[in-house]
Amino acid sequence: MADAEFRQAIDAAAKMPSDSGAAAIRYICLFRAPKRVLTPARATKLLREITAMILDGIAFDRQFIKAPSHVWADAMSEMASNPELRRPIANHHYLLRIVQGKLGQQADHSQTERVATRRNHETTRDRGSSMQPIGEALKPALPELPENEREQRMAAAEALLLAEGFKPAFMGQHLIEQKAREIFNAESQQ
Repeated sequence: MADAEFRQAIDAAAKMPSDSGAAAIRYICLFRAPKRVLTPARATKLLREITAMILDGIAFDRQFIKAPSHVWADAMSEMASNPELRRPIANHHYLLRIVQGKLGQQADHSQTERVATRRNHETTRDRGSSMQPIGEALKPALPELPENEREQRMAAAEALLLAEGFKPAFMGQHLIEQKAREIFNAESQQ
């Protein structure tokens, strides 16, 4: 009978993902009381539970935990290597808390990366748009202003820029002239 139970334990271990099998064997040893042997039936039951958690996920603490097998393997290895852990452990709750923590850390890291990527993209986009007026000012495509209307058009362009929120200290002659040319060009095309 012990041989049949032992074969069932081996079958349960064989169904686990390859990266978590060895960690699971060390982990189930935590359920063994000191100076006692873990029965094959108990080992089989534990391995089946672990396999189901890894492959299908598990509902725990009002949350569904579904993690990659390497996260489970890391969590089981962390528990097995913890010398301060009281043995035997009674259930998988501590393992599930560790997996939740690891998933939270991954989510935080992913969120940080997304924010950094978004910030870099916005900075690049802002830089590109702030350089556009200078590029526009250097374009010779805008027509020359008629001499007799120049002062009047420059004053109108300056007033329009002030209305758009530009500060007088930051409005250079070239910006005012560019705006005046744009207005003149728009009027000419009508």
